[in-house]
Amino acid sequence: MNVLIISADEPQLEQCLASVHNQKRPFRQIVHINNVIPHADAVNQGVKELTGKWTVLVGGDMILFPDASEIFNDAIRKNNDKKTCSFQFKLYDPFLDMKISGCNLTLAQVLRDFPIKNVIANDIARGEEIKKAEWIYKWHPHLVVGTHCKDPSDFQIFHRFYVAAIKGVDRTPRLHKLLEITGDEKYRLALKAYEFGVGKEYPGSHNIQYEMEKYEEFKEWIYPSSSRPEMKSFWPRRLITSFKMLGPKLK
Repeated sequence: MNVLIISADEPQLEQCLASVHNQKRPFRQIVHINNVIPHADAVNQGVKELTGKWTVLVGGDMILFPDASEIFNDAIRKNNDKKTCSFQFKLYDPFLDMKISGCNLTLAQVLRDFPIKNVIANDIARGEEIKKAEWIYKWHPHLVVGTHCKDPSDFQIFHRFYVAAIKGVDRTPRLHKLLEITGDEKYRLALKAYEFGVGKEYPGSHNIQYEMEKYEEFKEWIYPSSSRPEMKSFWPRRLITSFKMLGPKLK
């Protein structure tokens, strides 16, 4: 069983790599593609390097639990349907405080036969093609194999919810609730990123350079450079205040 890691120097990358290399049951092959853009090119490049039958797709913001490989192997061992091409597992998302879909174990040959396209919702597009070919996905909604985006940076929060708005994935009710419960202004940052992305289009698949450009536009939209204080690793208090003025009023 292989692992294909697609990353862009995420803050979690060091922990991600350690979690992959320190599994109780070692992976046979680890392929790591870092900072290749767009995302579609990174995935398709990595797939060409795979040699084993099954592949776990891991993002640089994911941290696998030590027994994740044992869970993957157990799923393969118990499967007796030759048309099964992928097993879908859950991740725990500390920022949203919930389980999310996001980790899958897939036949490497299927990944080669269905290259990922250079569109923002490429996972959905490829999934539809695979299902049309009568392959089967098997879901394991109760099996959590790792974490997603633990302690995200401000840029990661922007990137995630800006893209979510473009893709039509609405997490705003949960973000409002978490802001109300915790008082953590990073949830307001996420809400503003979502608002910034509504109605916009994305040219191709994920591209970190493009998203960094949009991040600068977002900061200017929130707080004009003419009066913006020096930006640090976290949003300064004056910027948080502008969020409160611009954001929806919470009851």
